[in-house]
Amino acid sequence: AQIKAKLADAKKDLAKTENELDEYKTTVIALHDEVAKLEKQETALNDSITELKKSEKTAQKALDEVTDKVHSSEKILKDLSDNLKATQELVKEAEGTRVELNREIGELEEKRDKAKAEMEVSVKEALNTANQKKHLAQQEAYLQQKFEEAGIPYTPFNPS
Repeated sequence: AQIKAKLADAKKDLAKTENELDEYKTTVIALHDEVAKLEKQETALNDSITELKKSEKTAQKALDEVTDKVHSSEKILKDLSDNLKATQELVKEAEGTRVELNREIGELEEKRDKAKAEMEVSVKEALNTANQKKHLAQQEAYLQQKFEEAGIPYTPFNPS
Protein backbone atom coordinates (compact mmCIF):
# COMPACT_ATOMS: atom_id res chain seq x y z
CA ALA A 1 0.00 0.00 0.00
CA GLN A 2 2.91 2.26 0.61
CA ILE A 3 4.23 1.57 -2.84
CA LYS A 4 0.80 2.25 -4.29
CA ALA A 5 0.66 5.48 -2.38
CA LYS A 6 4.14 6.40 -3.60
CA LEU A 7 3.17 5.31 -7.09
CA ALA A 8 0.04 7.44 -6.89
CA ASP A 9 2.15 10.35 -5.58
CA ALA A 10 4.68 9.75 -8.36
CA LYS A 11 1.83 9.71 -10.93
CA LYS A 12 0.53 12.94 -9.45
CA ASP A 13 4.06 14.42 -9.57
CA LEU A 14 4.46 13.14 -13.15
CA ALA A 15 1.11 14.64 -14.17
CA LYS A 16 2.06 17.87 -12.43
CA THR A 17 5.46 17.84 -14.16
CA GLU A 18 3.81 17.07 -17.52
CA ASN A 19 1.41 19.98 -16.95
CA GLU A 20 4.34 22.22 -16.04
CA LEU A 21 6.21 20.94 -19.13
CA ASP A 22 3.15 21.72 -21.30
CA GLU A 23 3.00 25.17 -19.73
CA TYR A 24 6.75 25.63 -20.43
CA LYS A 25 6.24 24.44 -24.02
CA THR A 26 3.35 26.87 -24.43
CA THR A 27 5.45 29.63 -22.89
CA VAL A 28 8.43 28.73 -25.15
CA ILE A 29 6.18 28.72 -28.23
CA ALA A 30 4.71 32.07 -27.16
CA LEU A 31 8.24 33.39 -26.56
CA HIS A 32 9.34 32.13 -30.01
CA ASP A 33 6.32 33.87 -31.53
CA GLU A 34 7.15 37.03 -29.57
CA VAL A 35 10.82 36.80 -30.69
CA ALA A 36 9.66 36.40 -34.31
CA LYS A 37 7.40 39.46 -33.91
CA LEU A 38 10.27 41.40 -32.34
CA GLU A 39 12.63 40.33 -35.16
CA LYS A 40 10.03 41.53 -37.71
CA GLN A 41 9.73 44.79 -35.78
CA GLU A 42 13.54 45.08 -35.69
CA THR A 43 13.69 44.50 -39.45
CA ALA A 44 10.96 47.11 -39.96
CA LEU A 45 12.82 49.52 -37.66
CA ASN A 46 16.08 48.89 -39.55
CA ASP A 47 14.26 49.52 -42.83
CA SER A 48 12.79 52.71 -41.35
CA ILE A 49 16.26 53.76 -40.16
CA THR A 50 17.63 53.12 -43.66
CA GLU A 51 14.80 55.19 -45.17
CA LEU A 52 15.37 57.93 -42.60
CA LYS A 53 19.08 57.98 -43.47
CA LYS A 54 18.17 58.27 -47.16
CA SER A 55 15.71 61.03 -46.30
CA GLU A 56 18.37 62.71 -44.17
CA LYS A 57 20.82 62.60 -47.09
CA THR A 58 18.16 63.98 -49.43
CA ALA A 59 17.26 66.67 -46.90
CA GLN A 60 20.96 67.54 -46.41
CA LYS A 61 21.41 67.76 -50.18
CA ALA A 62 18.36 70.02 -50.43
CA LEU A 63 19.65 72.09 -47.51
CA ASP A 64 23.05 72.40 -49.21
CA GLU A 65 21.33 73.52 -52.43
CA VAL A 66 19.24 76.06 -50.52
CA THR A 67 22.36 77.27 -48.70
CA ASP A 68 24.15 77.66 -52.05
CA LYS A 69 21.15 79.56 -53.42
CA VAL A 70 21.09 81.77 -50.33
CA HIS A 71 24.81 82.52 -50.76
CA SER A 72 24.23 83.19 -54.45
CA SER A 73 21.29 85.46 -53.61
CA GLU A 74 23.39 87.27 -51.01
CA LYS A 75 26.09 87.84 -53.64
CA ILE A 76 23.48 89.07 -56.13
CA LEU A 77 22.03 91.39 -53.47
CA LYS A 78 25.52 92.72 -52.68
CA ASP A 79 26.18 93.28 -56.39
CA LEU A 80 22.81 95.03 -56.73
CA SER A 81 23.58 97.15 -53.68
CA ASP A 82 26.98 98.08 -55.16
CA ASN A 83 25.32 98.87 -58.50
CA LEU A 84 22.71 100.99 -56.73
CA LYS A 85 25.42 102.94 -54.93
CA ALA A 86 27.31 103.43 -58.19
CA THR A 87 24.10 104.50 -59.93
CA GLN A 88 23.31 106.93 -57.12
CA GLU A 89 26.82 108.37 -57.46
CA LEU A 90 26.34 108.70 -61.23
CA VAL A 91 22.97 110.39 -60.66
CA LYS A 92 24.63 112.77 -58.20
CA GLU A 93 27.38 113.54 -60.73
CA ALA A 94 24.79 113.93 -63.51
CA GLU A 95 22.81 116.32 -61.31
CA GLY A 96 25.99 118.36 -60.76
CA THR A 97 26.66 118.32 -64.49
CA ARG A 98 23.05 119.33 -65.18
CA VAL A 99 23.34 122.25 -62.78
CA GLU A 100 26.64 123.30 -64.40
CA LEU A 101 25.16 122.95 -67.91
CA ASN A 102 22.10 124.98 -66.89
CA ARG A 103 24.41 127.69 -65.54
CA GLU A 104 26.43 127.65 -68.78
CA ILE A 105 23.20 127.67 -70.83
CA GLY A 106 22.05 130.69 -68.83
CA GLU A 107 25.36 132.45 -69.49
CA LEU A 108 25.18 131.59 -73.21
CA GLU A 109 21.58 132.82 -73.41
CA GLU A 110 22.65 136.08 -71.76
CA LYS A 111 25.52 136.42 -74.27
CA ARG A 112 23.16 135.56 -77.14
CA ASP A 113 20.60 138.10 -75.97
CA LYS A 114 23.33 140.73 -75.57
CA ALA A 115 24.80 139.91 -79.00
CA LYS A 116 21.31 139.98 -80.52
CA ALA A 117 20.64 143.39 -78.98
CA GLU A 118 24.03 144.66 -80.17
CA MET A 119 23.37 143.25 -83.63
CA GLU A 120 19.95 144.89 -83.73
CA VAL A 121 21.58 148.20 -82.82
CA SER A 122 24.27 147.64 -85.49
CA VAL A 123 21.64 146.72 -88.09
CA LYS A 124 19.61 149.83 -87.20
CA GLU A 125 22.75 151.97 -87.42
CA ALA A 126 23.69 150.35 -90.74
CA LEU A 127 20.16 150.90 -92.06
CA ASN A 128 20.26 154.52 -90.88
CA THR A 129 23.66 154.99 -92.52
CA ALA A 130 22.42 153.34 -95.73
CA ASN A 131 19.29 155.47 -95.68
CA GLN A 132 21.39 158.59 -95.07
CA LYS A 133 23.73 157.66 -97.95
CA LYS A 134 20.74 156.97 -100.18
CA HIS A 135 19.19 160.29 -99.17
CA LEU A 136 22.50 162.09 -99.78
CA ALA A 137 22.85 160.36 -103.15
CA GLN A 138 19.32 161.43 -104.06
CA GLN A 139 20.05 164.98 -102.93
CA GLU A 140 23.33 165.00 -104.88
CA ALA A 141 21.55 163.67 -108.00
CA TYR A 142 18.92 166.37 -107.57
CA LEU A 143 21.63 169.05 -107.18
CA GLN A 144 23.53 167.72 -110.19
CA GLN A 145 20.35 167.83 -112.26
CA LYS A 146 19.59 171.39 -111.15
CA PHE A 147 23.18 172.50 -111.80
CA GLU A 148 23.07 170.95 -115.28
CA GLU A 149 19.73 172.56 -115.98
CA ALA A 150 21.24 175.91 -114.94
CA GLY A 151 24.33 175.20 -117.06
CA ILE A 152 26.73 175.28 -114.08
CA PRO A 153 29.49 172.66 -113.96
CA TYR A 154 28.87 170.29 -111.03
CA THR A 155 31.59 168.84 -108.82
CA PRO A 156 30.37 165.83 -106.82
CA PHE A 157 30.48 166.11 -103.03
CA ASN A 158 33.22 163.92 -101.54
CA PRO A 159 33.31 164.09 -97.77
CA SER A 160 36.65 162.34 -97.21
